Amino acid sequence: MASFGITPDLIPVSSTGKVKFGAHISWLKVQRIKLQTKNDSDIVECPRLVDVVFKHGPAYKNNPGNMYFRELIEISLGDHLDGTKDEKCKITMRILKQIEARKGRILEWSKRESTWRVVRNRNVMRKKIAATFKQQHRQRKTTTQMKKTIENALYIAADNETSREQANPKRYYDSDQLYHERKRVRTGCFDCDGDAEDPDFSCFGRSFHPTWGGND
Repeated sequence: MASFGITPDLIPVSSTGKVKFGAHISWLKVQRIKLQTKNDSDIVECPRLVDVVFKHGPAYKNNPGNMYFRELIEISLGDHLDGTKDEKCKITMRILKQIEARKGRILEWSKRESTWRVVRNRNVMRKKIAATFKQQHRQRKTTTQMKKTIENALYIAADNETSREQANPKRYYDSDQLYHERKRVRTGCFDCDGDAEDPDFSCFGRSFHPTWGGND
């Protein structure tokens, strides 16, 4: 349901089956405010898909209007960072016109009234867009610093591993060294016939005399 703009917190029943009255109470509050206000066109009960909303929370970042707004910010982020004060002002106003060209509005959440309010002051709208640019600059800077920190940590770890290998080199043996490391085998043959009293002097160790079947 989230793909259709219906977040889990808007469902009037909890996972345990308890009925939630929060949304209904907020709706009644908004209706009272609209009755008490002469010009209620600034009060918005439900943002449109093309509206850009300003409220804390990840759920509102997924609003289609906000996603389009972030794309515009990303496209102009480099120009805004390198631009002069006047150029930055022109960039923010250009983005505002692009939002309005889609019939989009800038909405701000009123915590006191528990409803959305349309921002009419263009200077306030421009400042909100400029603040979004600053936030994106900080996020990109933080991400870049994190990447550098990880790269440095990996480089230091690899350098330490190399230093340990150089301090304790592995021993590689050639055929002669392997031969000397093994158990020594006598190379001299003192009794090829197997008649020596000491069996260890035989070429094949202890002498072996087969026993034939039948009577000795």
